[in-house]
Amino acid sequence: MPTERFEKLPEYKKQRIGRAIMEELRETSYHQLHLTKIARTASVSRASLYCYFKNKDDMLLFSLFLSHMEFFDGLKGYLAECGGNFWKMLELGLERYLAPNESGDICGLFYSPEGNRDLARYFPLYMGEKWFQDHKDWSYVNCTNQEIKHSGPEMFDTIQEVCYGSLFISLQLFFTGRMKKKDIMEKFSQKLSYLENSMRQLDISDK
Repeated sequence: MPTERFEKLPEYKKQRIGRAIMEELRETSYHQLHLTKIARTASVSRASLYCYFKNKDDMLLFSLFLSHMEFFDGLKGYLAECGGNFWKMLELGLERYLAPNESGDICGLFYSPEGNRDLARYFPLYMGEKWFQDHKDWSYVNCTNQEIKHSGPEMFDTIQEVCYGSLFISLQLFFTGRMKKKDIMEKFSQKLSYLENSMRQLDISDK
């Protein structure tokens, strides 16, 4: 991850560097990153990049974490748009991320055929991050589904991880051309319906 010197930078500079890295990744493969171009886009010197990151893997990880956070922040907006309905939020999120030019950096990049697919190994790293736990806690507080409220935050933690894992798998199927959008949406909706109905049945049995 970034060095101590990088951590002391203002937040806006960190984000500018992260987006510059991701922009370069969209145009070339991970193995052919042009540090000079990244530095120019981020308005920093090439030498500074060597002070901020130990290697290209560190650069990638930082940019990936930034993109993950932006991805999940987008889902927060969808939850509000869906009136707090967690299941509808997931369906809307997948539909939006599958739309042209709406998938964001993180989806199309890591499942594109341009040489970056091997980077998908970094995809689940967000699971252990504090901000991801904060996101799950926020979702529990702000969702309006009674079956989720009654299940408790601990169970909902697990449900969210299952749902987000399924969401990313659906994106992978789309960006690798293995399934059509219509079929992906249908299958994802079926999985959500199964989880929702199972939680409702559990809620009823506990009363």
